[in-house]
Amino acid sequence: MSRRVCFSSFLAAAATTLAVFGLPAPDAGAGRPLSISRAYAIEAPKIFHGVGVVTAVEPGSGVLSVDHGDIPGLMDAMEMTYKVRPAALSDGLRKGDAIVFGVDGTTYTIVEIKKVAKP
Repeated sequence: MSRRVCFSSFLAAAATTLAVFGLPAPDAGAGRPLSISRAYAIEAPKIFHGVGVVTAVEPGSGVLSVDHGDIPGLMDAMEMTYKVRPAALSDGLRKGDAIVFGVDGTTYTIVEIKKVAKP
């Protein structure tokens, strides 16, 4: 049996195995590996929620510093500077404002903010 026939048989077996697991078959003519984005579904970011007090706001920059309690599943209590996306979420916030917020666990970017009454 020639090497070409063996390789073709291997590709057919590999494609069948991938199909069983719901993954796309490789493109035999491309001669390069599949990209991760083609091989696996991209997961949505996990959002973690915290409560804190704004310690600094850089208007228009989308940067906010927050002194917050524990964010369960993500980090312990600390003061930290975060990017805010979209930047408009920080509009109207001032130093000393109490907030609840959602932070993307992958990028550590605040993606949700709600000003709340101080306890």
